[in-house]
Amino acid sequence: MIMYEGRLVEDSTPECLLDGPEHPYSRSLLDSYLETFDTPDHPGELVEKAVQPDVVTLTDVTKVYTRRQGFRTTHIDAVDGVSFSLRAGEVTALVGASGSGKSTLAKMITGAEPPTAGAITFHGGDRDLEVSKLRGTELMAFRKKVQYVFQDPYTALNPARTVGHYLARPVRKFDGLRGKAAEETGARAAGHGRAQPRPEVPAPVPLRAVRRSATARGDRPGPGLATGADHRG
Repeated sequence: MIMYEGRLVEDSTPECLLDGPEHPYSRSLLDSYLETFDTPDHPGELVEKAVQPDVVTLTDVTKVYTRRQGFRTTHIDAVDGVSFSLRAGEVTALVGASGSGKSTLAKMITGAEPPTAGAITFHGGDRDLEVSKLRGTELMAFRKKVQYVFQDPYTALNPARTVGHYLARPVRKFDGLRGKAAEETGARAAGHGRAQPRPEVPAPVPLRAVRRSATARGDRPGPGLATGADHRG
């Protein structure tokens, strides 16, 4: 899927997209990567798989932000009438320029932000649930099943805390563990034999390790669906 200026301009299979994208932005985007698909390491062979059930369905989803400066009000259409489905067992790539609405869609899918219009439906249980209407125990159960991996791990993680601390938080929140049991579970998930003490001065950590830690925190509850923006840098 490809987004441009808040709209979903391309929604097709990899075969159709490589064969001939319809939107001008899609064609220019694909042309810039054409050499990648022509290399021996990327022969373009696709394996057909059985169609899996939908996990989340977006129906005509719109997000409008309102900005006020004095007596002047400005409306920003971040997402404009987007519809698609995410299926179980699949990795879906949503491609688009910065500011096209990708991160906003991911936040709405996880329930972090409500849509201005349209519906986001979760199909993960015995009945369909509209994400923006979830409250209380239903919302807590949904958040365990659908997680968001933040785009910038340096702002998502406090360097004064250990990796074990962050991996223990989902255990406390969703599994009900407390105290030492939660700390030990987080430490084991982080690859340590015990929880590490908080450093007095935050030590520099390689970007790759910070990215893995941010991803591991989102994966710790064992979600059926994980969303997030690309990691750059």
